[in-house]
Amino acid sequence: MKRKWSLGLVVAVVLSSLALIFSVATAATGYVSWRAAKGAATGTRAETTSASGAAGTTSAPGAPAATSAPGAPATTPSAPQASLASMSAAASPTTGKTKVEVDRLAYPAEALALRAGCDAELPVDLDEPRVNVERAKADLTYADPCDRPARLGAGTGAVAVTQRVARGTDPAGCRRAIRTRPLGPGADLEVVKGSALCVLTSADPPTLALVEIVDVGGTGTAGLRVTSWRVAD
Repeated sequence: MKRKWSLGLVVAVVLSSLALIFSVATAATGYVSWRAAKGAATGTRAETTSASGAAGTTSAPGAPAATSAPGAPATTPSAPQASLASMSAAASPTTGKTKVEVDRLAYPAEALALRAGCDAELPVDLDEPRVNVERAKADLTYADPCDRPARLGAGTGAVAVTQRVARGTDPAGCRRAIRTRPLGPGADLEVVKGSALCVLTSADPPTLALVEIVDVGGTGTAGLRVTSWRVAD
C-alpha cells in the first residue's frame, strides 16, 4: 500500500510539472507576440513621422531649410504697410469725423492792408483772399467806430470765428479753438497788434484761416497776415 501511494504521488508531481511547463511556454509565446506587434506599430509611426517631416520641410533647390523651435508659433508674411493717408488719419474737432488726409496749404502769410472810413465797415474775403468784397462773400468785417478801437467780426461767409489764439497756431490748433472757443452771434474782437484769430469759411472746400494782426495805425488802418488751408474732408 505504501508503494502504490508513492507511485501516485510521483505521477501527480510529473503531471503538475508538465502543466507548469505548458503554462510558462504559453506565457512566453504571448509575450513574444506582444513585443512583435508593438515593434511593428512603432516602426509604422516612425515612418509616418519621417514622411510628414520630409513633406513639411521640402523647399526649392538651393533654398535654406526653415526650422523652428518646438512650440514656436508659425510665422506668416506681414501685411503691407498701411498707406500714408491712413497712417495720418486723425479725428476732426469741427466735424467729429476721421480725416483722410491733412489740410492742404492754400496760401502762406498773405499780407492784407485794411483802411476803413469813420463808422464804416470793410468786408474781407479769406478764400481768395481779397479786401473790400461784396458783403455776401465776406468772411471777416473790419469796422472803424471812429471814437473807439477798430473791430473784427464774422462776415456772412464765415462758419465760425474764434476768440484770440496764439500767433503761429497750426491747423489743428485752429480746429480746436473753433470747437472750444468760438465767438458768439454778433460778437467781435478789438483789433490789437500782435493778436491772432482763426476763421472757418463756408467755401467748397472750406478754408481754415489764421489771421494775425501785424500792424494797427491811425485813421482806421490795420495790417493783417493771413495763412490759410483747404480743409480735408
